[in-house]
Amino acid sequence: MGYVIHHKKNSKKLQDETEKLENEVRRIDGRVERARNNGEIPEADVLQWIKSANEMKIDVKAFLREGENKLCFNWCPNIYWRYWLGKDSKEKTDRVISLKEEGEKFVIGSVTPRTSYEIWVQFLSRLRGF
Repeated sequence: MGYVIHHKKNSKKLQDETEKLENEVRRIDGRVERARNNGEIPEADVLQWIKSANEMKIDVKAFLREGENKLCFNWCPNIYWRYWLGKDSKEKTDRVISLKEEGEKFVIGSVTPRTSYEIWVQFLSRLRGF
Protein backbone atom coordinates (compact mmCIF):
# COMPACT_ATOMS: atom_id res chain seq x y z
CA MET A 1 0.00 0.00 0.00
CA GLY A 2 3.01 2.27 0.56
CA TYR A 3 3.71 2.37 -3.18
CA VAL A 4 0.22 3.77 -3.83
CA ILE A 5 0.48 6.45 -1.15
CA HIS A 6 4.05 7.51 -1.87
CA HIS A 7 4.10 7.23 -5.68
CA LYS A 8 4.81 10.95 -6.15
CA LYS A 9 7.57 10.90 -3.54
CA ASN A 10 9.15 7.84 -5.19
CA SER A 11 8.98 9.48 -8.63
CA LYS A 12 10.55 12.68 -7.27
CA LYS A 13 13.35 10.72 -5.62
CA LEU A 14 13.96 8.86 -8.89
CA GLN A 15 14.20 12.16 -10.73
CA ASP A 16 16.63 13.58 -8.14
CA GLU A 17 18.86 10.51 -8.19
CA THR A 18 18.87 10.52 -12.00
CA GLU A 19 20.11 14.12 -11.96
CA LYS A 20 22.91 13.07 -9.59
CA LEU A 21 23.74 10.19 -11.95
CA GLU A 22 23.89 12.64 -14.87
CA ASN A 23 26.38 14.76 -12.91
CA GLU A 24 28.49 11.69 -12.17
CA VAL A 25 28.44 10.67 -15.85
CA ARG A 26 29.60 14.16 -16.87
CA ARG A 27 32.36 14.08 -14.27
CA ILE A 28 33.61 10.63 -15.31
CA ASP A 29 33.30 11.45 -19.01
CA GLY A 30 35.47 14.53 -18.43
CA ARG A 31 38.05 12.41 -16.60
CA VAL A 32 38.04 9.91 -19.48
CA GLU A 33 38.61 12.73 -21.98
CA ARG A 34 41.48 14.13 -19.90
CA ALA A 35 43.01 10.65 -19.64
CA ARG A 36 42.82 10.21 -23.41
CA ASN A 37 44.44 13.61 -23.93
CA ASN A 38 47.27 12.53 -21.62
CA GLY A 39 47.87 9.39 -23.69
CA GLU A 40 46.21 7.00 -21.26
CA ILE A 41 43.79 4.26 -22.19
CA PRO A 42 40.44 4.24 -20.35
CA GLU A 43 39.46 0.92 -18.82
CA ALA A 44 36.79 -1.05 -20.66
CA ASP A 45 34.55 -1.27 -17.59
CA VAL A 46 34.50 2.54 -17.35
CA LEU A 47 33.31 2.84 -20.94
CA GLN A 48 30.72 0.12 -20.32
CA TRP A 49 29.53 1.96 -17.19
CA ILE A 50 29.08 5.19 -19.17
CA LYS A 51 27.04 3.30 -21.74
CA SER A 52 24.89 1.69 -19.02
CA ALA A 53 24.37 5.01 -17.27
CA ASN A 54 23.28 6.70 -20.49
CA GLU A 55 20.83 3.86 -21.21
CA MET A 56 19.46 4.18 -17.67
CA LYS A 57 18.95 7.94 -18.12
CA ILE A 58 16.97 7.35 -21.31
CA ASP A 59 14.93 4.61 -19.63
CA VAL A 60 14.11 6.81 -16.63
CA LYS A 61 13.09 9.78 -18.78
CA ALA A 62 10.73 7.57 -20.79
CA PHE A 63 9.36 6.05 -17.59
CA LEU A 64 8.70 9.44 -15.99
CA ARG A 65 7.04 10.72 -19.15
CA GLU A 66 4.82 7.64 -19.25
CA GLY A 67 4.02 7.83 -15.55
CA GLU A 68 2.10 11.07 -15.57
CA ASN A 69 -1.23 11.30 -13.77
CA LYS A 70 -3.54 8.53 -14.96
CA LEU A 71 -7.22 8.48 -14.10
CA CYS A 72 -9.73 5.67 -14.31
CA PHE A 73 -12.89 6.78 -16.16
CA ASN A 74 -11.34 10.30 -16.33
CA TRP A 75 -12.33 11.15 -12.74
CA CYS A 76 -11.13 8.43 -10.34
CA PRO A 77 -7.44 7.90 -9.49
CA ASN A 78 -6.20 4.62 -10.91
CA ILE A 79 -4.91 2.69 -7.88
CA TYR A 80 -3.23 -0.03 -9.93
CA TRP A 81 -1.39 2.57 -12.00
CA ARG A 82 -0.20 4.38 -8.86
CA TYR A 83 0.98 1.10 -7.33
CA TRP A 84 2.88 0.19 -10.51
CA LEU A 85 4.37 3.68 -10.78
CA GLY A 86 5.45 3.74 -7.11
CA LYS A 87 6.94 0.24 -7.21
CA ASP A 88 8.85 0.74 -10.47
CA SER A 89 10.06 4.17 -9.31
CA LYS A 90 11.49 2.60 -6.18
CA GLU A 91 13.21 -0.21 -8.12
CA LYS A 92 14.66 2.15 -10.72
CA THR A 93 15.86 4.49 -7.96
CA ASP A 94 17.76 1.63 -6.36
CA ARG A 95 19.40 0.76 -9.70
CA VAL A 96 20.32 4.41 -10.34
CA ILE A 97 21.88 4.71 -6.87
CA SER A 98 23.92 1.52 -7.36
CA LEU A 99 25.13 2.77 -10.76
CA LYS A 100 26.12 6.10 -9.23
CA GLU A 101 28.02 4.43 -6.38
CA GLU A 102 29.78 2.12 -8.83
CA GLY A 103 30.89 5.11 -10.89
CA GLU A 104 32.44 6.84 -7.89
CA LYS A 105 34.96 4.00 -7.46
CA PHE A 106 36.50 4.00 -10.94
CA VAL A 107 40.15 4.52 -11.76
CA ILE A 108 39.96 6.05 -15.20
CA GLY A 109 43.11 5.40 -17.22
CA SER A 110 46.33 3.52 -17.47
CA VAL A 111 49.49 4.55 -19.24
CA THR A 112 49.79 3.32 -22.80
CA PRO A 113 52.64 0.87 -23.18
CA ARG A 114 55.46 1.91 -25.48
CA THR A 115 56.02 -0.54 -28.26
CA SER A 116 59.63 0.30 -28.96
CA TYR A 117 62.32 2.69 -27.82
CA GLU A 118 63.96 2.74 -31.23
CA ILE A 119 61.84 5.68 -32.31
CA TRP A 120 64.29 8.16 -30.79
CA VAL A 121 66.71 9.43 -33.39
CA GLN A 122 69.78 11.49 -32.62
CA PHE A 123 70.22 14.43 -34.90
CA LEU A 124 73.67 15.18 -36.30
CA SER A 125 73.41 18.81 -35.24
CA ARG A 126 73.20 17.76 -31.60
CA LEU A 127 76.12 15.37 -31.82
CA ARG A 128 78.51 18.07 -33.02
CA GLY A 129 77.63 20.54 -30.29
CA PHE A 130 78.15 18.31 -27.33
